Amino acid sequence: MVQTIFQFVEDSSQRHPNNIAICHKDKQINYLELWQLCVNMAAEFTKLGIQPGDRIAIYLPKLPEAVYAIFSASLTGTVFVPINPVLKASQVAHILKDSGANLIVTSINRLKGLEEVFENCPNLKHSICVDVPNRNINSPVSDELSLAKTSKNDLAAILYTSGSTGLPKGVMLTQQNLVIGAKSVVEYLEINADDRILALLPFSFDYGLNQIISSFAAAARVVLFDYLLPRDVVKAIAKYQITGLAAVPPLWQQLAALQWHHDAAKSMRYFTNSGGVLNPSTLARLREIWPQAKPVLMYGLTEAFRSTYLPHNEIDNHPGSMGIAIPNAEVYVLHEDGTECAANETGELVHLGELVSPGYWQNPEKTAKRFKPVAIASGDIGVWSGDQVFKNEQGYLFFVSRLDEMIKTSGYRVSPGEIESELVLHPAIKSIVVTSAKHPKLGEGIIALIEVDSSIETLTESEIRKFAMKRLANFMLPHHIEIVATIPTNANGKFDRALLKQQYQDHFVSAVSVNGTEN
Repeated sequence: MVQTIFQFVEDSSQRHPNNIAICHKDKQINYLELWQLCVNMAAEFTKLGIQPGDRIAIYLPKLPEAVYAIFSASLTGTVFVPINPVLKASQVAHILKDSGANLIVTSINRLKGLEEVFENCPNLKHSICVDVPNRNINSPVSDELSLAKTSKNDLAAILYTSGSTGLPKGVMLTQQNLVIGAKSVVEYLEINADDRILALLPFSFDYGLNQIISSFAAAARVVLFDYLLPRDVVKAIAKYQITGLAAVPPLWQQLAALQWHHDAAKSMRYFTNSGGVLNPSTLARLREIWPQAKPVLMYGLTEAFRSTYLPHNEIDNHPGSMGIAIPNAEVYVLHEDGTECAANETGELVHLGELVSPGYWQNPEKTAKRFKPVAIASGDIGVWSGDQVFKNEQGYLFFVSRLDEMIKTSGYRVSPGEIESELVLHPAIKSIVVTSAKHPKLGEGIIALIEVDSSIETLTESEIRKFAMKRLANFMLPHHIEIVATIPTNANGKFDRALLKQQYQDHFVSAVSVNGTEN
């Protein structure tokens, strides 16, 4: 029985030793070689005196060595801390210090760029630069390598996730969280050893991390790929004959706008979305590009690793739904007092079961606020997501908004997601993010930032407002509408709502008219 993520590599190396595990540019590594390379890196860890439970930070672009480090940590009983490679020195320093990282796996140039922050990271004693000349990573290791006896309940990873306020906090994940999460995804995506999966997402993002673990669980081929332009993704799909692709809404919108040749479309078996609601017109376009591919819309929460999915054959029956619980997960819609909501009644989404994280790294106060007993589940600890949802009569979930993003305006509580879901139905609106700012008369004013699909038609603020008035209650109408060239995204590729909140926080300092719109 698999208890650690390294055992996925070990099992695949025995069952499919010659299957290609990793492609990176023109380099190919089969599962037997992958197993050996992971064992070799584990030997490097032990030679440096790294002990079970120590934290190993991984600060690299999407290289094979970043993968070895993740699975070698499992092999040695250490805890890997993947750091998004786009983060800057001060952001990396917070993660290194907060996690108490003992070792960093990185490159020569990246290590030099961090020298100024190392004095604030007292636990960091060692580094491995993967691009050091003549590094003996390919040499066979000694049979005397002592490996840790890691169990399913041992801490495996710390993923740092940003909230709307404050510094990123570390979400702890056990071996069981990662193993069960991978098995669940393999089951409902039907991933198999013939799949060729394009890895675009950072490993510091739970969506991207799960993708690589589940691929190895099925002995599939993973193509590691960092892209500059969306067109590069199209070329990679054609070159590697990709069968599975995962992305977030901003990238899907860019890909849907491109022209696709047959060679770049014929191989796709499935594609998945998470990290936000996918625009219906974007989804429709993707289904045109890949008519043979199964679209699977997913919702995840780092604190529960994987959560819900909408099966491809239910998309048209439940448009806009975030689906049902994935295999091995339990989800409930609960009132504030812990009682269960009726059908179509909005409440908080609560997760239970083997996928739920133990909590936040060295932060018992925040853990106690988010991870609480669930009375209807015999008092088992669940993670209260902060997401407002409802369940229809058939049991399918629908996202309403984040509790901490609800806008209080003119005495009403308004969901940004509800406004977005209505306005995005305009055929010329490609993307929309709704945020808010303090308003001298209304409490908070509603701000809508909109990307326009100029290939369809031009669109003015006045036209958007007229469209909004037909679809939204008066108290939900945006007080400021701004057409922007692009909506900024965060390090994981999702729309950066926290940044927008900060950028527009003083927007309504000027006088406003009596009816609540700007002068």
